[in-house]
Amino acid sequence: MSRERALPRRTPIALALLAGLGACTESTAGVTIVTLPASADVDPGVVALVEEHVEQVEKNPKDAQAHARLGLAYEANSMWDLAARCYRTALDLSPEDNQWRYRLAIVQRNGGDLESALATMKEVARIAQRNAAVQVRLGDLLLEAGDVDAARTAFETGLTVGPMFAEPLVGLARVHLRQGDAEKAVPLLEQAIGMDPAYRHAYSVLGQALGELGRDEDAAQNLQRGAGSTPRYPPDAHDATLRSLVAGFGPRMARIEELTESGQLDVALEEGKKLAEQHLDDPRVMTQLGRILNEMGAFQDATLPLQRAITLKEDDYAPHVELARALVNLDALDEALAHARRAVELAPDVGVAHYMLGVVLTQRGEAQPAFEALSAAHAKGFENPQLYYLLAQHYATSDPAEMLKFAELAVKAAPQSAHTHLLLSQAYRQSGNAEAARVAFDTAKQLAPEDPFVKQMEATFGESDGR
Repeated sequence: MSRERALPRRTPIALALLAGLGACTESTAGVTIVTLPASADVDPGVVALVEEHVEQVEKNPKDAQAHARLGLAYEANSMWDLAARCYRTALDLSPEDNQWRYRLAIVQRNGGDLESALATMKEVARIAQRNAAVQVRLGDLLLEAGDVDAARTAFETGLTVGPMFAEPLVGLARVHLRQGDAEKAVPLLEQAIGMDPAYRHAYSVLGQALGELGRDEDAAQNLQRGAGSTPRYPPDAHDATLRSLVAGFGPRMARIEELTESGQLDVALEEGKKLAEQHLDDPRVMTQLGRILNEMGAFQDATLPLQRAITLKEDDYAPHVELARALVNLDALDEALAHARRAVELAPDVGVAHYMLGVVLTQRGEAQPAFEALSAAHAKGFENPQLYYLLAQHYATSDPAEMLKFAELAVKAAPQSAHTHLLLSQAYRQSGNAEAARVAFDTAKQLAPEDPFVKQMEATFGESDGR
């Protein structure tokens, strides 16, 4: 059977530009097969993936699952219109298979057709009423279309059937914001963050709510933490398959970075290792793999890809920062210091390089140089609760007001950490505010009642209370 094939030589482009350009050919069974247009300029990895799936469709053109799998390949690589055509064919062949109607609604929305996406998702939700992912996506579409009351119902249903997920809470908070009631939005968002501190979009929406309440400083902190984030949805049956089908280098790297940022480290590591197997000589891949391992606390394992990244591109500050991070946790302080200093030399205007130098110097007991490096990191706009913690500790014996300032910043940056609240309690004590110190300690105790540092401070409060 003949069909149009993509040209063999390709260079990467934004794959979404292919929407509407698909070449459709008729199989001998009279079923449309969606192929790449001959003129498409697409990453070679995507071309190979698509051709592999097209071949499977050609073997059995009336197999709805084969068309749907081709649609997943297109969807995973942001080719929304081509994916939609495949899902429609799958539904023509198997009208009762609601999962492809669900995917059709998603790619319709991603392709900019809100009206069709909403109509399709309503039909999906009518059949799958107790699916949290469906209800949250429906709520998002309804909210975008301006049907606030219906959106509220969808998010409430999503929360009822998926109480373990943070996403319906954020959706309900967005409904309250749309209705001008930021006061009701804030506790929902705080609950969502408590359930999943890695959900960055919750911080972004919380920042909006706090801004509307006039709490500008708190709003700025949360907006910064959620900068660039997008809404997330409860998991569905296709998530793992879609991850495995991301074929172009750029999209795969972006996906791994997104997984790392959102705290999905096991999945990020799995995807990072797969990409590293194919790109052993790419320093960006090696650096990202080392970063993931650092985030997981696998510091010894992190050193190998980071050393390779430096061998491949010695003048990039990023692998030096990550390798210093791994080495300081392995107590290899001399080596860590050399890499931290090299990072600052390569990127004198980048705050994270100064921060890592400050961390290493702190571990070496070099208090004044550490303070100077940490202060430089703060001055260059680096924001991190550990940075604030270290600066607060530096001021503990010399400047109670500065200690309190940085302790408050630490709590705002990590409100679910018992240790930042313990730091704040210490700072209030240093400034002579015993009542506020007790309140901060009580918050720490609520967050982590069995933490040894909490128990240690509890003993000191007992002594001061005469107990």
